[in-house]
Amino acid sequence: MSVCGCLYPDIPDEIRLWGESYLALDNAYRVIGDQLFSFLPEEDLTAMYASGGRSSINPIVLSFVTIFQYLEDIPDRVAALWVKTRLDWKYALHLPLEDGGFHYADLCNFRKRLLTHGKESLLFEELLQKIESLGFLKKRGSQRTDSTHVLAVVRQLSRLENLSEGLRMALKAIQEADGAFYQAKLPVLYREHWSKPLSDYQMTDDERKAALERVGQDMHWLLGFLKTDRESFLRLPELKGLQALFSQHFTLQAQAVSLKKEAAPGKEKIQTPHDPEARYSTKRGKGWTGYKVHITETANAKGEVNFVTDVTTTNACERDSETLPHIQDNLEERSLKPEEQFVDKGYTTGDNLADSQKKGIKLMGEVSELENNGLFTADEFTIDFQAKTALCPAGCTCCSWKEFESGNHQGEVEIRFGPQCQDCPLKERCTLSKAGRKLRLHRQYPLLKARREEGKTESFKQAMKRRPPVEGTLSELVRTHGLRKSRYRGIAKTHLQNLMKGAALNLKRVIKRLSLPENIQEQHLAAA
Repeated sequence: MSVCGCLYPDIPDEIRLWGESYLALDNAYRVIGDQLFSFLPEEDLTAMYASGGRSSINPIVLSFVTIFQYLEDIPDRVAALWVKTRLDWKYALHLPLEDGGFHYADLCNFRKRLLTHGKESLLFEELLQKIESLGFLKKRGSQRTDSTHVLAVVRQLSRLENLSEGLRMALKAIQEADGAFYQAKLPVLYREHWSKPLSDYQMTDDERKAALERVGQDMHWLLGFLKTDRESFLRLPELKGLQALFSQHFTLQAQAVSLKKEAAPGKEKIQTPHDPEARYSTKRGKGWTGYKVHITETANAKGEVNFVTDVTTTNACERDSETLPHIQDNLEERSLKPEEQFVDKGYTTGDNLADSQKKGIKLMGEVSELENNGLFTADEFTIDFQAKTALCPAGCTCCSWKEFESGNHQGEVEIRFGPQCQDCPLKERCTLSKAGRKLRLHRQYPLLKARREEGKTESFKQAMKRRPPVEGTLSELVRTHGLRKSRYRGIAKTHLQNLMKGAALNLKRVIKRLSLPENIQEQHLAAA
C-alpha cells in the first residue's frame, strides 16, 4: 500500500459551516480540527508504507481515529462506524460529508503497522512535542509516578488446562505450518485426543494426576519427535511455549517424565499459552493475571493542567523499584528529565535514591520505618561507612564489618558486636541472641536513614502532597479510558494500547488547556 495525495486537507466547506454553526469554540473535536489536526509528521507515517501499489487510507486519519477510540473507550467496529456517521468527528478529521470511512479491520492493520515499524510510541511522543511547543510542558519541573495492574484477556486456567492447551496449540501450529506433515507423521489417536480442550472439572484427584502425567509424557514425545524429524518446528512460538511449559512443570530422569510440585507464580511462569507473556501477581491481597503499567505525569501547582510524560508497561511480577531506573532513563533520553520525582514507598529503595542523585533527580518518596520488636533499631547505632565501624547505644565498638553481595545482587553490610554483648547492661533492649547483636544493612543505609529523618519534617510532608494526584490520573485512565483491561494479547500490543490511552488523556487535557477563557477569547478575535 502507498500513501498518495495530501495528508492534511483543509476542512471541507460544508463541514466547516456546520461546525461553526453548531460546535462551541471549546468543543473537543472543534479544537482538534481547528488547532491540533496537523501535529503528526507526514514523513514518519509515510515511511511505514510502500512507494508503489494501491493507495492507502490516510494514515493521519487512522492515527487520530486510533486515539479517538481510546478517548471514547470504544472498539474498532464502533470507531469505524462513527467516522461515517458523526459530523463532529468529520470536522476534527477534515473529512467531507460524503466520506464513507473504512472497514474496522483497517484499525487493527494500522496498529500492526505501527508495531512492525517500531512506531508504537509515535502518536504519544508527537502529541507531547506539540504540547511542549504550545508552552504547556515545563522542562526540569516536578513529576510523579505510580503504577496499576492491567488484566490480560484470558481466563484463569487450572494446571491441567494450562498444559493441555499448550499442547493443543502446539499441534495446531504444526498443522497450520505443514498440514501434510501433520497428517502423515503424527498418530491419529494422538491428534484426536489433543485436538479439543481438556478440562479437569469433576475429575477426582487420581484422575487429575493421571491426566497430568499423560500430558507430560505426550509433550515429551512430541518435542523429542520434532527434534529428530523436523527441528525447524521447534522455533515456532507455540512450540517454544510448549518447551517452557514442560521445563516448568516436569523433570526428566533417564527418559522418565515426573511431575514437579507446582511452583509459585513468578516472572517466568506461564499462566496461559493464549498469552504466554501474561503473569500472575498480587498486590494488597488481590491477585491478577496480566501486566503492570507505570504512569508518569507532570506535578504542577494546584489548578494547573498536568500531562502524562511517560507510559511504561512491564511484567506483572516486576517490582516498582526495578522499573524506576528504566523510567528515568527514558525520560532523560527524551529530554524530559524532572528535577523532582514524587513516588510511593514501592519505588524508594536505597539504590534508587543513589542512582537518582547521580542522574540529577531528587527522588521524593517515603521509606519504611525499621521494625524494632521492642529492641534498638539500626538507626539508634552510630555507623560510619567510610571508617567501616559502628558504635552501639552502650558505646561499644563493633568487632566485625563484612561487606557482601546478597541473593538479589544488592550490596549489604553485616556488622557484629560479638561476645561483648553478654555483660552489657542494655542487652535486654538490644538482642536476645547468645552470639551478640548483629546488624545487616543495605549498602545505601546512610541515604535510607537520612530519608527517614527527612520524612519526619513538616517541609517534606508538605512537599509529598504533590504525589497523591497521580492516583486520580490512574483512576481517570481506568474508569474513563479502560486502562484496567487489555484488549489485546502480548506485552507489545498491551504497551501500544497503554500509550494510546496516555495520548488520549493528553489530548483531552491539552484541549482543556486550549479551552481556557483567555485562549478562547484569542481564537474568537483571530477568527473575527
